[in-house]
Formats: sequence, structure tokens, C-alpha cells
Amino acid sequence: MVPAQNKVYELIAANQRMRGFPSLSNLFLKDPDLLPELVELSTSTLKHPFPEYASWLLSHVSKQAPNLVQPYYKKILPTLLITSNETVKRNLLGVVKYLPLLPFKEGELLSILLTWIADPACKPAVFMYGMEIIILFCKKYPELYHEVEEIIKLRTTHPITPAMAATLKRFKKLGNVKKSKTKGS
Repeated sequence: MVPAQNKVYELIAANQRMRGFPSLSNLFLKDPDLLPELVELSTSTLKHPFPEYASWLLSHVSKQAPNLVQPYYKKILPTLLITSNETVKRNLLGVVKYLPLLPFKEGELLSILLTWIADPACKPAVFMYGMEIIILFCKKYPELYHEVEEIIKLRTTHPITPAMAATLKRFKKLGNVKKSKTKGS
């Protein structure tokens, strides 16, 4: 079903094969009134390519102007928690990683992130974005660090990509900072 009078739907339909498609995110920076339509498509169950491309654009907007996307957090997060579309999952994680953590469904988000990063079948981008959000959780709740560390030890008994390893180095630095603070206290 095509959303009635959705300018963003028409924009994606007309430009999906355009080189430099992510540059369309600039339109949303210039006209934030289009963001509700972009969020609606990003969180929809429409057929490919609309949720995938809309969420991709939304991730670019979030990176450039998280304050514009923040008001839609409560619409975005429930979709992230339930989607089985790996592309939309990756893109919405890319959105959420640029936004401040909110108490809204915080426990559910942390739980699913831990489940995803523990899974050897987890896609590398989902793992990396998930770890970046987990790092935010560990900064907010330092007592989580050791639990996450144990999950990572189990996870790294399976192959990981170099990019995943780089993300894990950032996590380990967080632990080193925490240890040096306790030694100096």
C-alpha cells in the first residue's frame, strides 16, 4: 500500500537508483517538516526498498543533526526492538547510536543489544553499532562493564571481522579508564 500524499515515498521512488542517494538527507536538514514522513517510512512494513532506504536516510540525518531526530525516538525504538529486517535493524541502530540514551524502553534495548552481540550470526554492522550503544550504557551504568566483558569473551571464541575487533578495542579502553580511576582513588 502506497502512503497517500507522502512526499518522502515519492522522493525515494524517484531517486532510489541515484548515485549519492545518502546526500538526499540534506533535504531533511533543510526541511525538517519532512521528518515525520521519513520516520513513518523507516518504521513501516512496506515492501523493499522503502523502509530500508528511508531508515538509511534517517541514519544520515541523525548523524548530522541528532537534535532533529531526537523527538522521534519513541517511534523509532519500538521498531528497532521488533524488526526482523536486518537492513532496517542496522540503519535504526545507526540512528539510535547518535541519540542520547533515554529511559524509554531502556532495559529492553540493552537486553536485545546483549542478545545480538552474543550471537555469532550477528551481522558485523549490527554488532558494531550495538557495541557503540552498549558503550554508552556502560558509561551511564559502569556496573554493566563486567557483564558485557563476559559476553564478549564468549562471543570472541567465534570469528570476528577487523571492524568488529576495532569496536571491541574502544570498549576495552572504557574498561582501562575505569580501572585507572579506581587505582587512583
